[in-house]
Amino acid sequence: MGIRENIISMFFGRCDIYESGKGVDERGVTREYKRLKYSDVECRLVFGQRENYSGARSAGGQAHKNDTSLSVRVFLPPEIDVAAGSFITVRQNNITYNLRSTSEGACYRHHREIMALPDYSEV
Repeated sequence: MGIRENIISMFFGRCDIYESGKGVDERGVTREYKRLKYSDVECRLVFGQRENYSGARSAGGQAHKNDTSLSVRVFLPPEIDVAAGSFITVRQNNITYNLRSTSEGACYRHHREIMALPDYSEV
């Protein structure tokens, strides 16, 4: 078994990847939309440490110990291209995670690694 096959054998999640864009609806109103780019892609979701989220500050302008965000990485096959700001819905261990990519990520020879944050836009 080769390196790529070894890496992909550790993928036990599936994901759908949506790109966002802007379009004009039938009434002439510009709206943001999500377009499905990839469906049912093998992936692996890895949770990292909690990190300070610099955009969240307390009323006094100081960072607070609860102003953190969970660091999440999504591992994908290298041919899957994910744009920064894409929506990623991961199904792993019978749980669905709604994420948003924070960057285009890193593409390695045998896999792609995307940094993501929980997507709270639909809450």
